[in-house]
Amino acid sequence: MSVQDKRTLILLGHAQSGKTSLSECLLYRCGAVSRKGSIAEGNTVSDYSWDEIERKNSINASLLFYTYKSTRVQLIDAPGYADFFSEVISGMRAVDNAIIVIDAVAGVEVGTERAWALLEELGLPRLIFINKIDKEGAEVDKIIGDIKSSLSKKAFVLNKSDSDELAELVADTDDQLLEKYLSEGQLSPEEITTGLRRAVVEAKAFPIICGSAFTEEGIEGLLNAINEYLANPQERSSLEVEGELKFSPDAPFSAFVFKSIFDPYVGQLSLLRIYSGKLLAN
Repeated sequence: MSVQDKRTLILLGHAQSGKTSLSECLLYRCGAVSRKGSIAEGNTVSDYSWDEIERKNSINASLLFYTYKSTRVQLIDAPGYADFFSEVISGMRAVDNAIIVIDAVAGVEVGTERAWALLEELGLPRLIFINKIDKEGAEVDKIIGDIKSSLSKKAFVLNKSDSDELAELVADTDDQLLEKYLSEGQLSPEEITTGLRRAVVEAKAFPIICGSAFTEEGIEGLLNAINEYLANPQERSSLEVEGELKFSPDAPFSAFVFKSIFDPYVGQLSLLRIYSGKLLAN
């Protein structure tokens, strides 16, 4: 599989925003699992340990994957509670992108802002998924306003923003396009499409998708946005390392151990994020 057809991402957000339910929905829609698990029933792929099932919330970061339209997506479902924030920090170091999950009733919360601040430091591209829009008391328009005021003014609702709004957003992230926009008052559809993806990859614009992991509304739009807008491994932001690090399978091998698991049955497992080169099975 080509590197261009791969995406790595982490699901972030405040506790109870629905990250695990969303990951379960993504896996089910893409055929990675044969049935959609439930947190209430304790049978999700992500929350598999007895204490997570008993607490009904994530404690450890879980690694999952699916394939959608020939794109392989590896994702990390990270805990939302502050007590387990170390799992969030280590998980962020292993991915190229993020999805911020926000409860359509509760809105932007402390955990949301904390995760966003770390993503800003790392410069990672991200999508925003407003979850649970089917719940009573959901105020989507208010949540969108809160996102723009407390997270970023460059957040926009995907597929609902008009062409003039998108053109202005794209022009504001690229000097050449800004010059053309100011002189001609418009951009071509191709310039908007190309410029918008570049702006998302460079973490200068943040698409918002509204939906529900329970009813699966908006899930197809989210899957398409992951494929179309998020960065592949060769497009990720640069890393601060000694010497030159080239994101290529043909470059010398380099990797980062982001998590160690001690299992009584299989021993110690080290989970790696490979940045360059190849690691072959023994």
